Amino acid sequence: MFENKIYAVFWAFIVLLYLCAAYFIEIMDVDAAQYASIALEMTKSDNWMIVQHKGVDYLDKPPLLFWLSALSFKIFGAGHFAYRFPSILATFLGLYATYALGRRLYDAKTAKLAALILASAQAWVLFNHDIRTDTLLAAFCITSIWQLVEYGENRKWYNFLFGFICVGLAMLAKGPLGVVIPAIALSAYWLGQKHWKILFLPEWILGIIIVLLVLSPMLIGLWQQWQWDGIYFYFWKQSFGRITGENSWRNDSGAFFFVHSFLWSFLPWSLVALWAFAKRSCQYWTKGADRELLTFFGFLVPFVALSFSKYKLPHYIFPLYPFMAIITAQAMLSLIEKDNMVKKIFVAIQYIISVLIFALAVLICCWFFPTANAVLWSIVVISAFLIIYLHTNISLFKEKVIAMSIISVLMINFVMSLHFYPQLFSYQSGSRAAVFIKEQKIVPEELAVYRLYPNSLDFYSGIIAQVFESPDKLINAVSAHPLWIFTDETGKKQLEEYGAIIGNVKTFNHFHISKLSLKFLNPKTRAGVTGKAYLLRVSGVVS
Repeated sequence: MFENKIYAVFWAFIVLLYLCAAYFIEIMDVDAAQYASIALEMTKSDNWMIVQHKGVDYLDKPPLLFWLSALSFKIFGAGHFAYRFPSILATFLGLYATYALGRRLYDAKTAKLAALILASAQAWVLFNHDIRTDTLLAAFCITSIWQLVEYGENRKWYNFLFGFICVGLAMLAKGPLGVVIPAIALSAYWLGQKHWKILFLPEWILGIIIVLLVLSPMLIGLWQQWQWDGIYFYFWKQSFGRITGENSWRNDSGAFFFVHSFLWSFLPWSLVALWAFAKRSCQYWTKGADRELLTFFGFLVPFVALSFSKYKLPHYIFPLYPFMAIITAQAMLSLIEKDNMVKKIFVAIQYIISVLIFALAVLICCWFFPTANAVLWSIVVISAFLIIYLHTNISLFKEKVIAMSIISVLMINFVMSLHFYPQLFSYQSGSRAAVFIKEQKIVPEELAVYRLYPNSLDFYSGIIAQVFESPDKLINAVSAHPLWIFTDETGKKQLEEYGAIIGNVKTFNHFHISKLSLKFLNPKTRAGVTGKAYLLRVSGVVS
């Protein structure tokens, strides 16, 4: 009874956190704001088959996120909550699928804990305000796996149909990874259960047909825009090409980039998860060990494969976290019957992690962006007292670990949603300039960008601004009629050197807030790494 009550309370606050973040946090440059502006452009053109960005054909990502966000804009109006809402709904489907899969593989207790671990992992909280295509990929991948595991057990047609529809939706979200992840996990599961014959069922051909039908609107659009180049890019170059080197995207991430990404993004559960994964690895080499291979290889094989990519970002591995959540939940529950010393070690680990999280909250509120907001400090203080009380008064291992961990995660993310991120966005020049543009009722024909191309400017102003790549073309344009020009310090100097007649000048702080640094977070050194952006009213050129 106590377990059900505490789970219900935590789920209520998790849902509140997701919705609070979706409502209060602006959309961040670069990727999320780009996807939102593409969806907005789609609603303005009413052409859903052709994907464009700033009027130019766009190929980099499949269209599902754009379609869902554009539909949400049609219903609710353009805004950051409307952009996120479809993905948040998909996330809760993915959380339920994680619960249902955990129940099928283990039992109800494992399932409930796995879903709670996943929902409270830092990656999943980030997933639902910094919305990218991987959010939908994660939800539909785990849902397809759950449904096809059910089909393998009971041969119900609706499990088969919904499972393959979700494979198609996962591919519409992020490309071939949408079928690769389920294929690896399901193959490992059935081989581990010695049901290898299921891999050769003839109905899988029908499943492929269902997937192609789901993909058909995208494939038609790709053909209209790009012909065979678009089809090849989607099925090979964009995903596998990052491993083979055909894709030109590269960064300086090392072979172990995803290891340290996992350590912070799966907090507060990452250290327990590492122990659980190591334990599961040892089990598979032990005679008579449990042969549930789905979660182990569903996580391990894509993790290793993605580590060979020439271009890596932390969120690439987030769709694998439902597997790790189930592994972690099963291992934590197995500890209940173990030696008390082992349990005390894990309680101590989670307590230390909670203390560090609280230290970060204090840093945010006292140093990074000092605040005397009574609501924020009440959240921090009440959460701290709750953890101390639960730590000293609950004797049950599982409830103690869960309570400390989730309270600390909820606390830090409410602080970040209500205070830290709003302070950060005062340095996102595109969205700040968009507020001024709407206040001044600047029309699309009068707005241009030069040297700075923030997608947040387009999205929050509702204007797809004209893009100028060279000062000569820009000077020719302002010679014909006045323009408002959004640019950086170098662009402003160039316009002045060309003799531009600059009237109104609006100045904004400018920093790439998706790339935080200690120099920026430190108030004493922040000014040294913060640039300026300008919105200039240029009425002509000195002749």
